[in-house]
Amino acid sequence: MLKPPFSYGKPVVNTGFGYATSRSGPPETGFLSPAGPGGGQIVDFWSRFFHYKMPALGRFIKPHVNGEHARDEAWQASKLVETPQTLDAAGVHGAFVHQFVSQINPYSDDPRYDLDMASTGLVKYYEGGRRGTAYPDMPWEPKESFRAVAEYHRNH
Repeated sequence: MLKPPFSYGKPVVNTGFGYATSRSGPPETGFLSPAGPGGGQIVDFWSRFFHYKMPALGRFIKPHVNGEHARDEAWQASKLVETPQTLDAAGVHGAFVHQFVSQINPYSDDPRYDLDMASTGLVKYYEGGRRGTAYPDMPWEPKESFRAVAEYHRNH
């Protein structure tokens, strides 16, 4: 896939890559299949639509994920390190991680409402005034991917 961009003799930069913070599938399979790079398909469209687009009705509907998914920060972190390793080996001049924070996919302790599993963000976003512990003045908390990407760039 990288051969065509290199054929112009110009620097090649990947302007965005990211991976969801979850794996999907029936629990008996150990949630083996990834939820996909973007992961957004695991959020129930209608619950989000009614919640945000129809406030009178939506205040009674909390956006939720479809089906059963497992939060997997370690998988996301490993993919976010594996990709720049591959790009570095290919001679790419730069790459950007797709997303730092996703405010439309807030974290919840309840897996049914943990929209952050669909997020490609490096941090999990808290809503409702909740703050993180690593950065107490911010409404987010670093995920494993935040630390993995930082460590990768510290060493390269």
